[in-house]
Amino acid sequence: MQRAVAFIKKTVVLTLAYALVSCSSSIKIVPNTNHLSGVNQQEPTYVYALPKTHLKINIQWTETQYTKAPYADFSEDLIHLKPLVESNHKQYEITGITTETQSLADKSRSFLIEDKKQEISTQNLNQILKSAFVELKQNAFVKPNVQTEPFVFRELSLSKSIIQEDKKGYKLVKEDSITKRIPVTNKIVRHKTLEEMAKDAAKTLLKIRKRKFRIMGALNTNPPDGMAVKEMLRALDEKERYYESLFLGHISQAHFQKTITIDVDKLGRYLLCYFDAEKGLVADKTSGNPVWLTISKKEKTQNAVSQEGAKEDGVQIKHQEGIGFPYLLPEYSDIEIVWNDVKMYQTKVIFPQFNQIHYMPIHFLKKNKLIINPSKGTIEAIQ
Repeated sequence: MQRAVAFIKKTVVLTLAYALVSCSSSIKIVPNTNHLSGVNQQEPTYVYALPKTHLKINIQWTETQYTKAPYADFSEDLIHLKPLVESNHKQYEITGITTETQSLADKSRSFLIEDKKQEISTQNLNQILKSAFVELKQNAFVKPNVQTEPFVFRELSLSKSIIQEDKKGYKLVKEDSITKRIPVTNKIVRHKTLEEMAKDAAKTLLKIRKRKFRIMGALNTNPPDGMAVKEMLRALDEKERYYESLFLGHISQAHFQKTITIDVDKLGRYLLCYFDAEKGLVADKTSGNPVWLTISKKEKTQNAVSQEGAKEDGVQIKHQEGIGFPYLLPEYSDIEIVWNDVKMYQTKVIFPQFNQIHYMPIHFLKKNKLIINPSKGTIEAIQ
């Protein structure tokens, strides 16, 4: 009985060895150490590259411009409201961060597949040829944002600040030996004081509000047809807000976005840009605090080609010449973006370049249909 069992084991080992040798003689898969590309037509050799993921980061920020009102000192006395803006200044805030991924062929992890007898099925060959070498230019340098123009109150024009007055006086006229004093009126032009201009603006604001109330009262009793009244109210609302801003101040916002492309070649920290709450996106660290991108992975795998392959039915497959089709497992990495010690963004992304390579027996390329995900380097299904 023991002899029979030993004979069966020896037969199985010899059969497996013969199968492996036969496979290696017809299809060979070796690392592409010379980074070749294309297809050798005389001896069909194909280049298969595992993917790597580049990262595009979109940073959105908002500029808020605060403009002090010219009549702020008279606001509480004339319109009984406290000014909203006390000084001219700008504030910047990061309002949104989004990420995009781009999958490219990884030259450092590509393989040459030699198929002398053309045994690889057409479906599998088409999927293998989807991998291509594509270059990506890195765009990590970020220029400062263009500054917006300061807000100007148009009410402070020259025509609004000049007043013409009548100045009454007397003129001495001598006739013969008699001197007469004759009353005269002279026209003089002068600049209004800031308080006088504020009083004029307050009167105009009061007239606008009274006119709005009259129109709104008429709408409740006998509403007219058409859009004329609504347009009139809209125009009055806009004018009222403007005259209020002459006392309360003006607040405006502008929105910006910058896209930064990172060639992710290692785990760890990447410097994206510099940002300051009072200046926005700036050129260097002397003007703002750095925005850091951190890529981490709980279980770090080898970044180079592994000599140990995947397990199939409990058997560990080693990568040897002609044995094993490379593939990856969908392992996620953590992404964090931090500015000024505040976590601004967090997500998970698959970076194939950080995942360990596993190897599938070559005979699956011949008869089975492999569903390969070219952006992840994973095998989704075997049919």
